[in-house]
Amino acid sequence: MSTTILCEARDLRVFPALENGQWLESGSDIARGLRAGMRSYEVDGIFCRGDLELTDDDCIYTWLLLLGMTGERAPKQNQLHIVVEIGGEQLLTRGVNRIYYDAMMDCSPVAPAQSEYFRGNLLEAYKCDAGNGMTRCMLLIAVFPAAMVVGSYLFHRRYDYLAEPLMALDDIDDAGNALLLFAPFSQALDLHRISFVYDESSDQFRLKVCDGSLLQRRLFDELDQSQQTILLQDEELPEDSRTQGPRMAPGADIDLQTTYGDVNGKALRFETLERPYRRCVYFHAHLTQFKGRQHGWAGSDEEGHRGVLAGRRVVISENASLSCESVLEPCNVNGGA
Repeated sequence: MSTTILCEARDLRVFPALENGQWLESGSDIARGLRAGMRSYEVDGIFCRGDLELTDDDCIYTWLLLLGMTGERAPKQNQLHIVVEIGGEQLLTRGVNRIYYDAMMDCSPVAPAQSEYFRGNLLEAYKCDAGNGMTRCMLLIAVFPAAMVVGSYLFHRRYDYLAEPLMALDDIDDAGNALLLFAPFSQALDLHRISFVYDESSDQFRLKVCDGSLLQRRLFDELDQSQQTILLQDEELPEDSRTQGPRMAPGADIDLQTTYGDVNGKALRFETLERPYRRCVYFHAHLTQFKGRQHGWAGSDEEGHRGVLAGRRVVISENASLSCESVLEPCNVNGGA
């Protein structure tokens, strides 16, 4: 599976694909290993040759001329021409900056449609399949039509290339990195308007509505027209429905008057021993807290996370620039860590 990595050109190191003075054949074991994401000792040897690296001052022809690899020795069609190394720390730092920028600017993460594997993994891990096309939301004690309960990433799939170095996730679709939530919660989670905070005293993950403008808003009003139709099962609401008392949805066991404020502080409900990874919950809460400070949301300075990640920590300076530093004691990457 190919992976798209976004980074600045200045973070790339470019070397000629030469091994023992010969261009690497595209069908060689070394080339096949590179395409599979494997880095052999021969490739390590290429990256150690700083004298062969393409510099900012070189043009390609001059570079090849200095290498003595022009004319008959120039690379042919079925040979590799260059190998590229991405600086790990530069990639990580710029990737983290991208995550923070997206969170702060209300950039809703866009990723490919959820795979059956991802959703099936969550349904099995958290036992949320209620049968008959219904799925349980892990926050509300209610089941909904399956299309209205969304697999919600804590560390989003858009940043898959940072999942292993930053979060120690071998699989971005790991059930420990996601929750099954009613659509309005999923949307707010993606936009870092809500987060979940681990409560050690009760060993529970509790909802924290960080954007105060949501508190009085009905969950029903956050659904699009098609979702509202599914929930109402083609019934029509009276125009003054907002001012009336409780009104249960025909398509689910939920009061249509329920607001975000009504469920603020509510704990996730688990039917199995499976839990989301705390490091993923903490990092999402950390991003939400950061966004809240930028937007002046009340309560954004409260302690709602632990800033330690799996082997890295994010350092935020006073001017909100970011860098990554190694931590001496990475958190446990097993179980609920």
